[in-house]
Amino acid sequence: MTNENYNPQIETVEIGVRQLQDIKIYPLSIADQLKFGDTIKKGLADFFKNASNLKSDIAVASFAVDLVKDSLPKILGFVIEDPKEADKMLEDITNVQASVIANIIYDNNYLEASKNLKGLFEKMKSLFQSERPLQSSVDNMEDIDSSISSDSATEKEA
Repeated sequence: MTNENYNPQIETVEIGVRQLQDIKIYPLSIADQLKFGDTIKKGLADFFKNASNLKSDIAVASFAVDLVKDSLPKILGFVIEDPKEADKMLEDITNVQASVIANIIYDNNYLEASKNLKGLFEKMKSLFQSERPLQSSVDNMEDIDSSISSDSATEKEA
């Protein structure tokens, strides 16, 4: 029995520039998802912190390349068998293959979870809805034209 039989979220991807090889992409644990999120947030924070200093398109592109160069091995290390191999593995991954891996990471770890959480919130919402409609406030009632008394004097009965 293979690992895939235990965890269907494990996916195999072919990578390689000259010769293809199969690698397994594993799902993220919650702890790794938090670290993954921290890596992304740090990269974005660094970008926005330095954005005012990036005066040219070349400076922005250079910053983006450095950010990817620093972050990609960490991100890849979260989802492969041996995180120490991430730097070496990058030599065999093309941009297209990296985008396939990124899609797998997103779909398996975030897309399905967000759909499940949305469904859970919908179920919870129905639990907290009242069985009967709430009574309208008196302030929201319309004025009713009621003529109980008249302006004219009535005759006395004898």
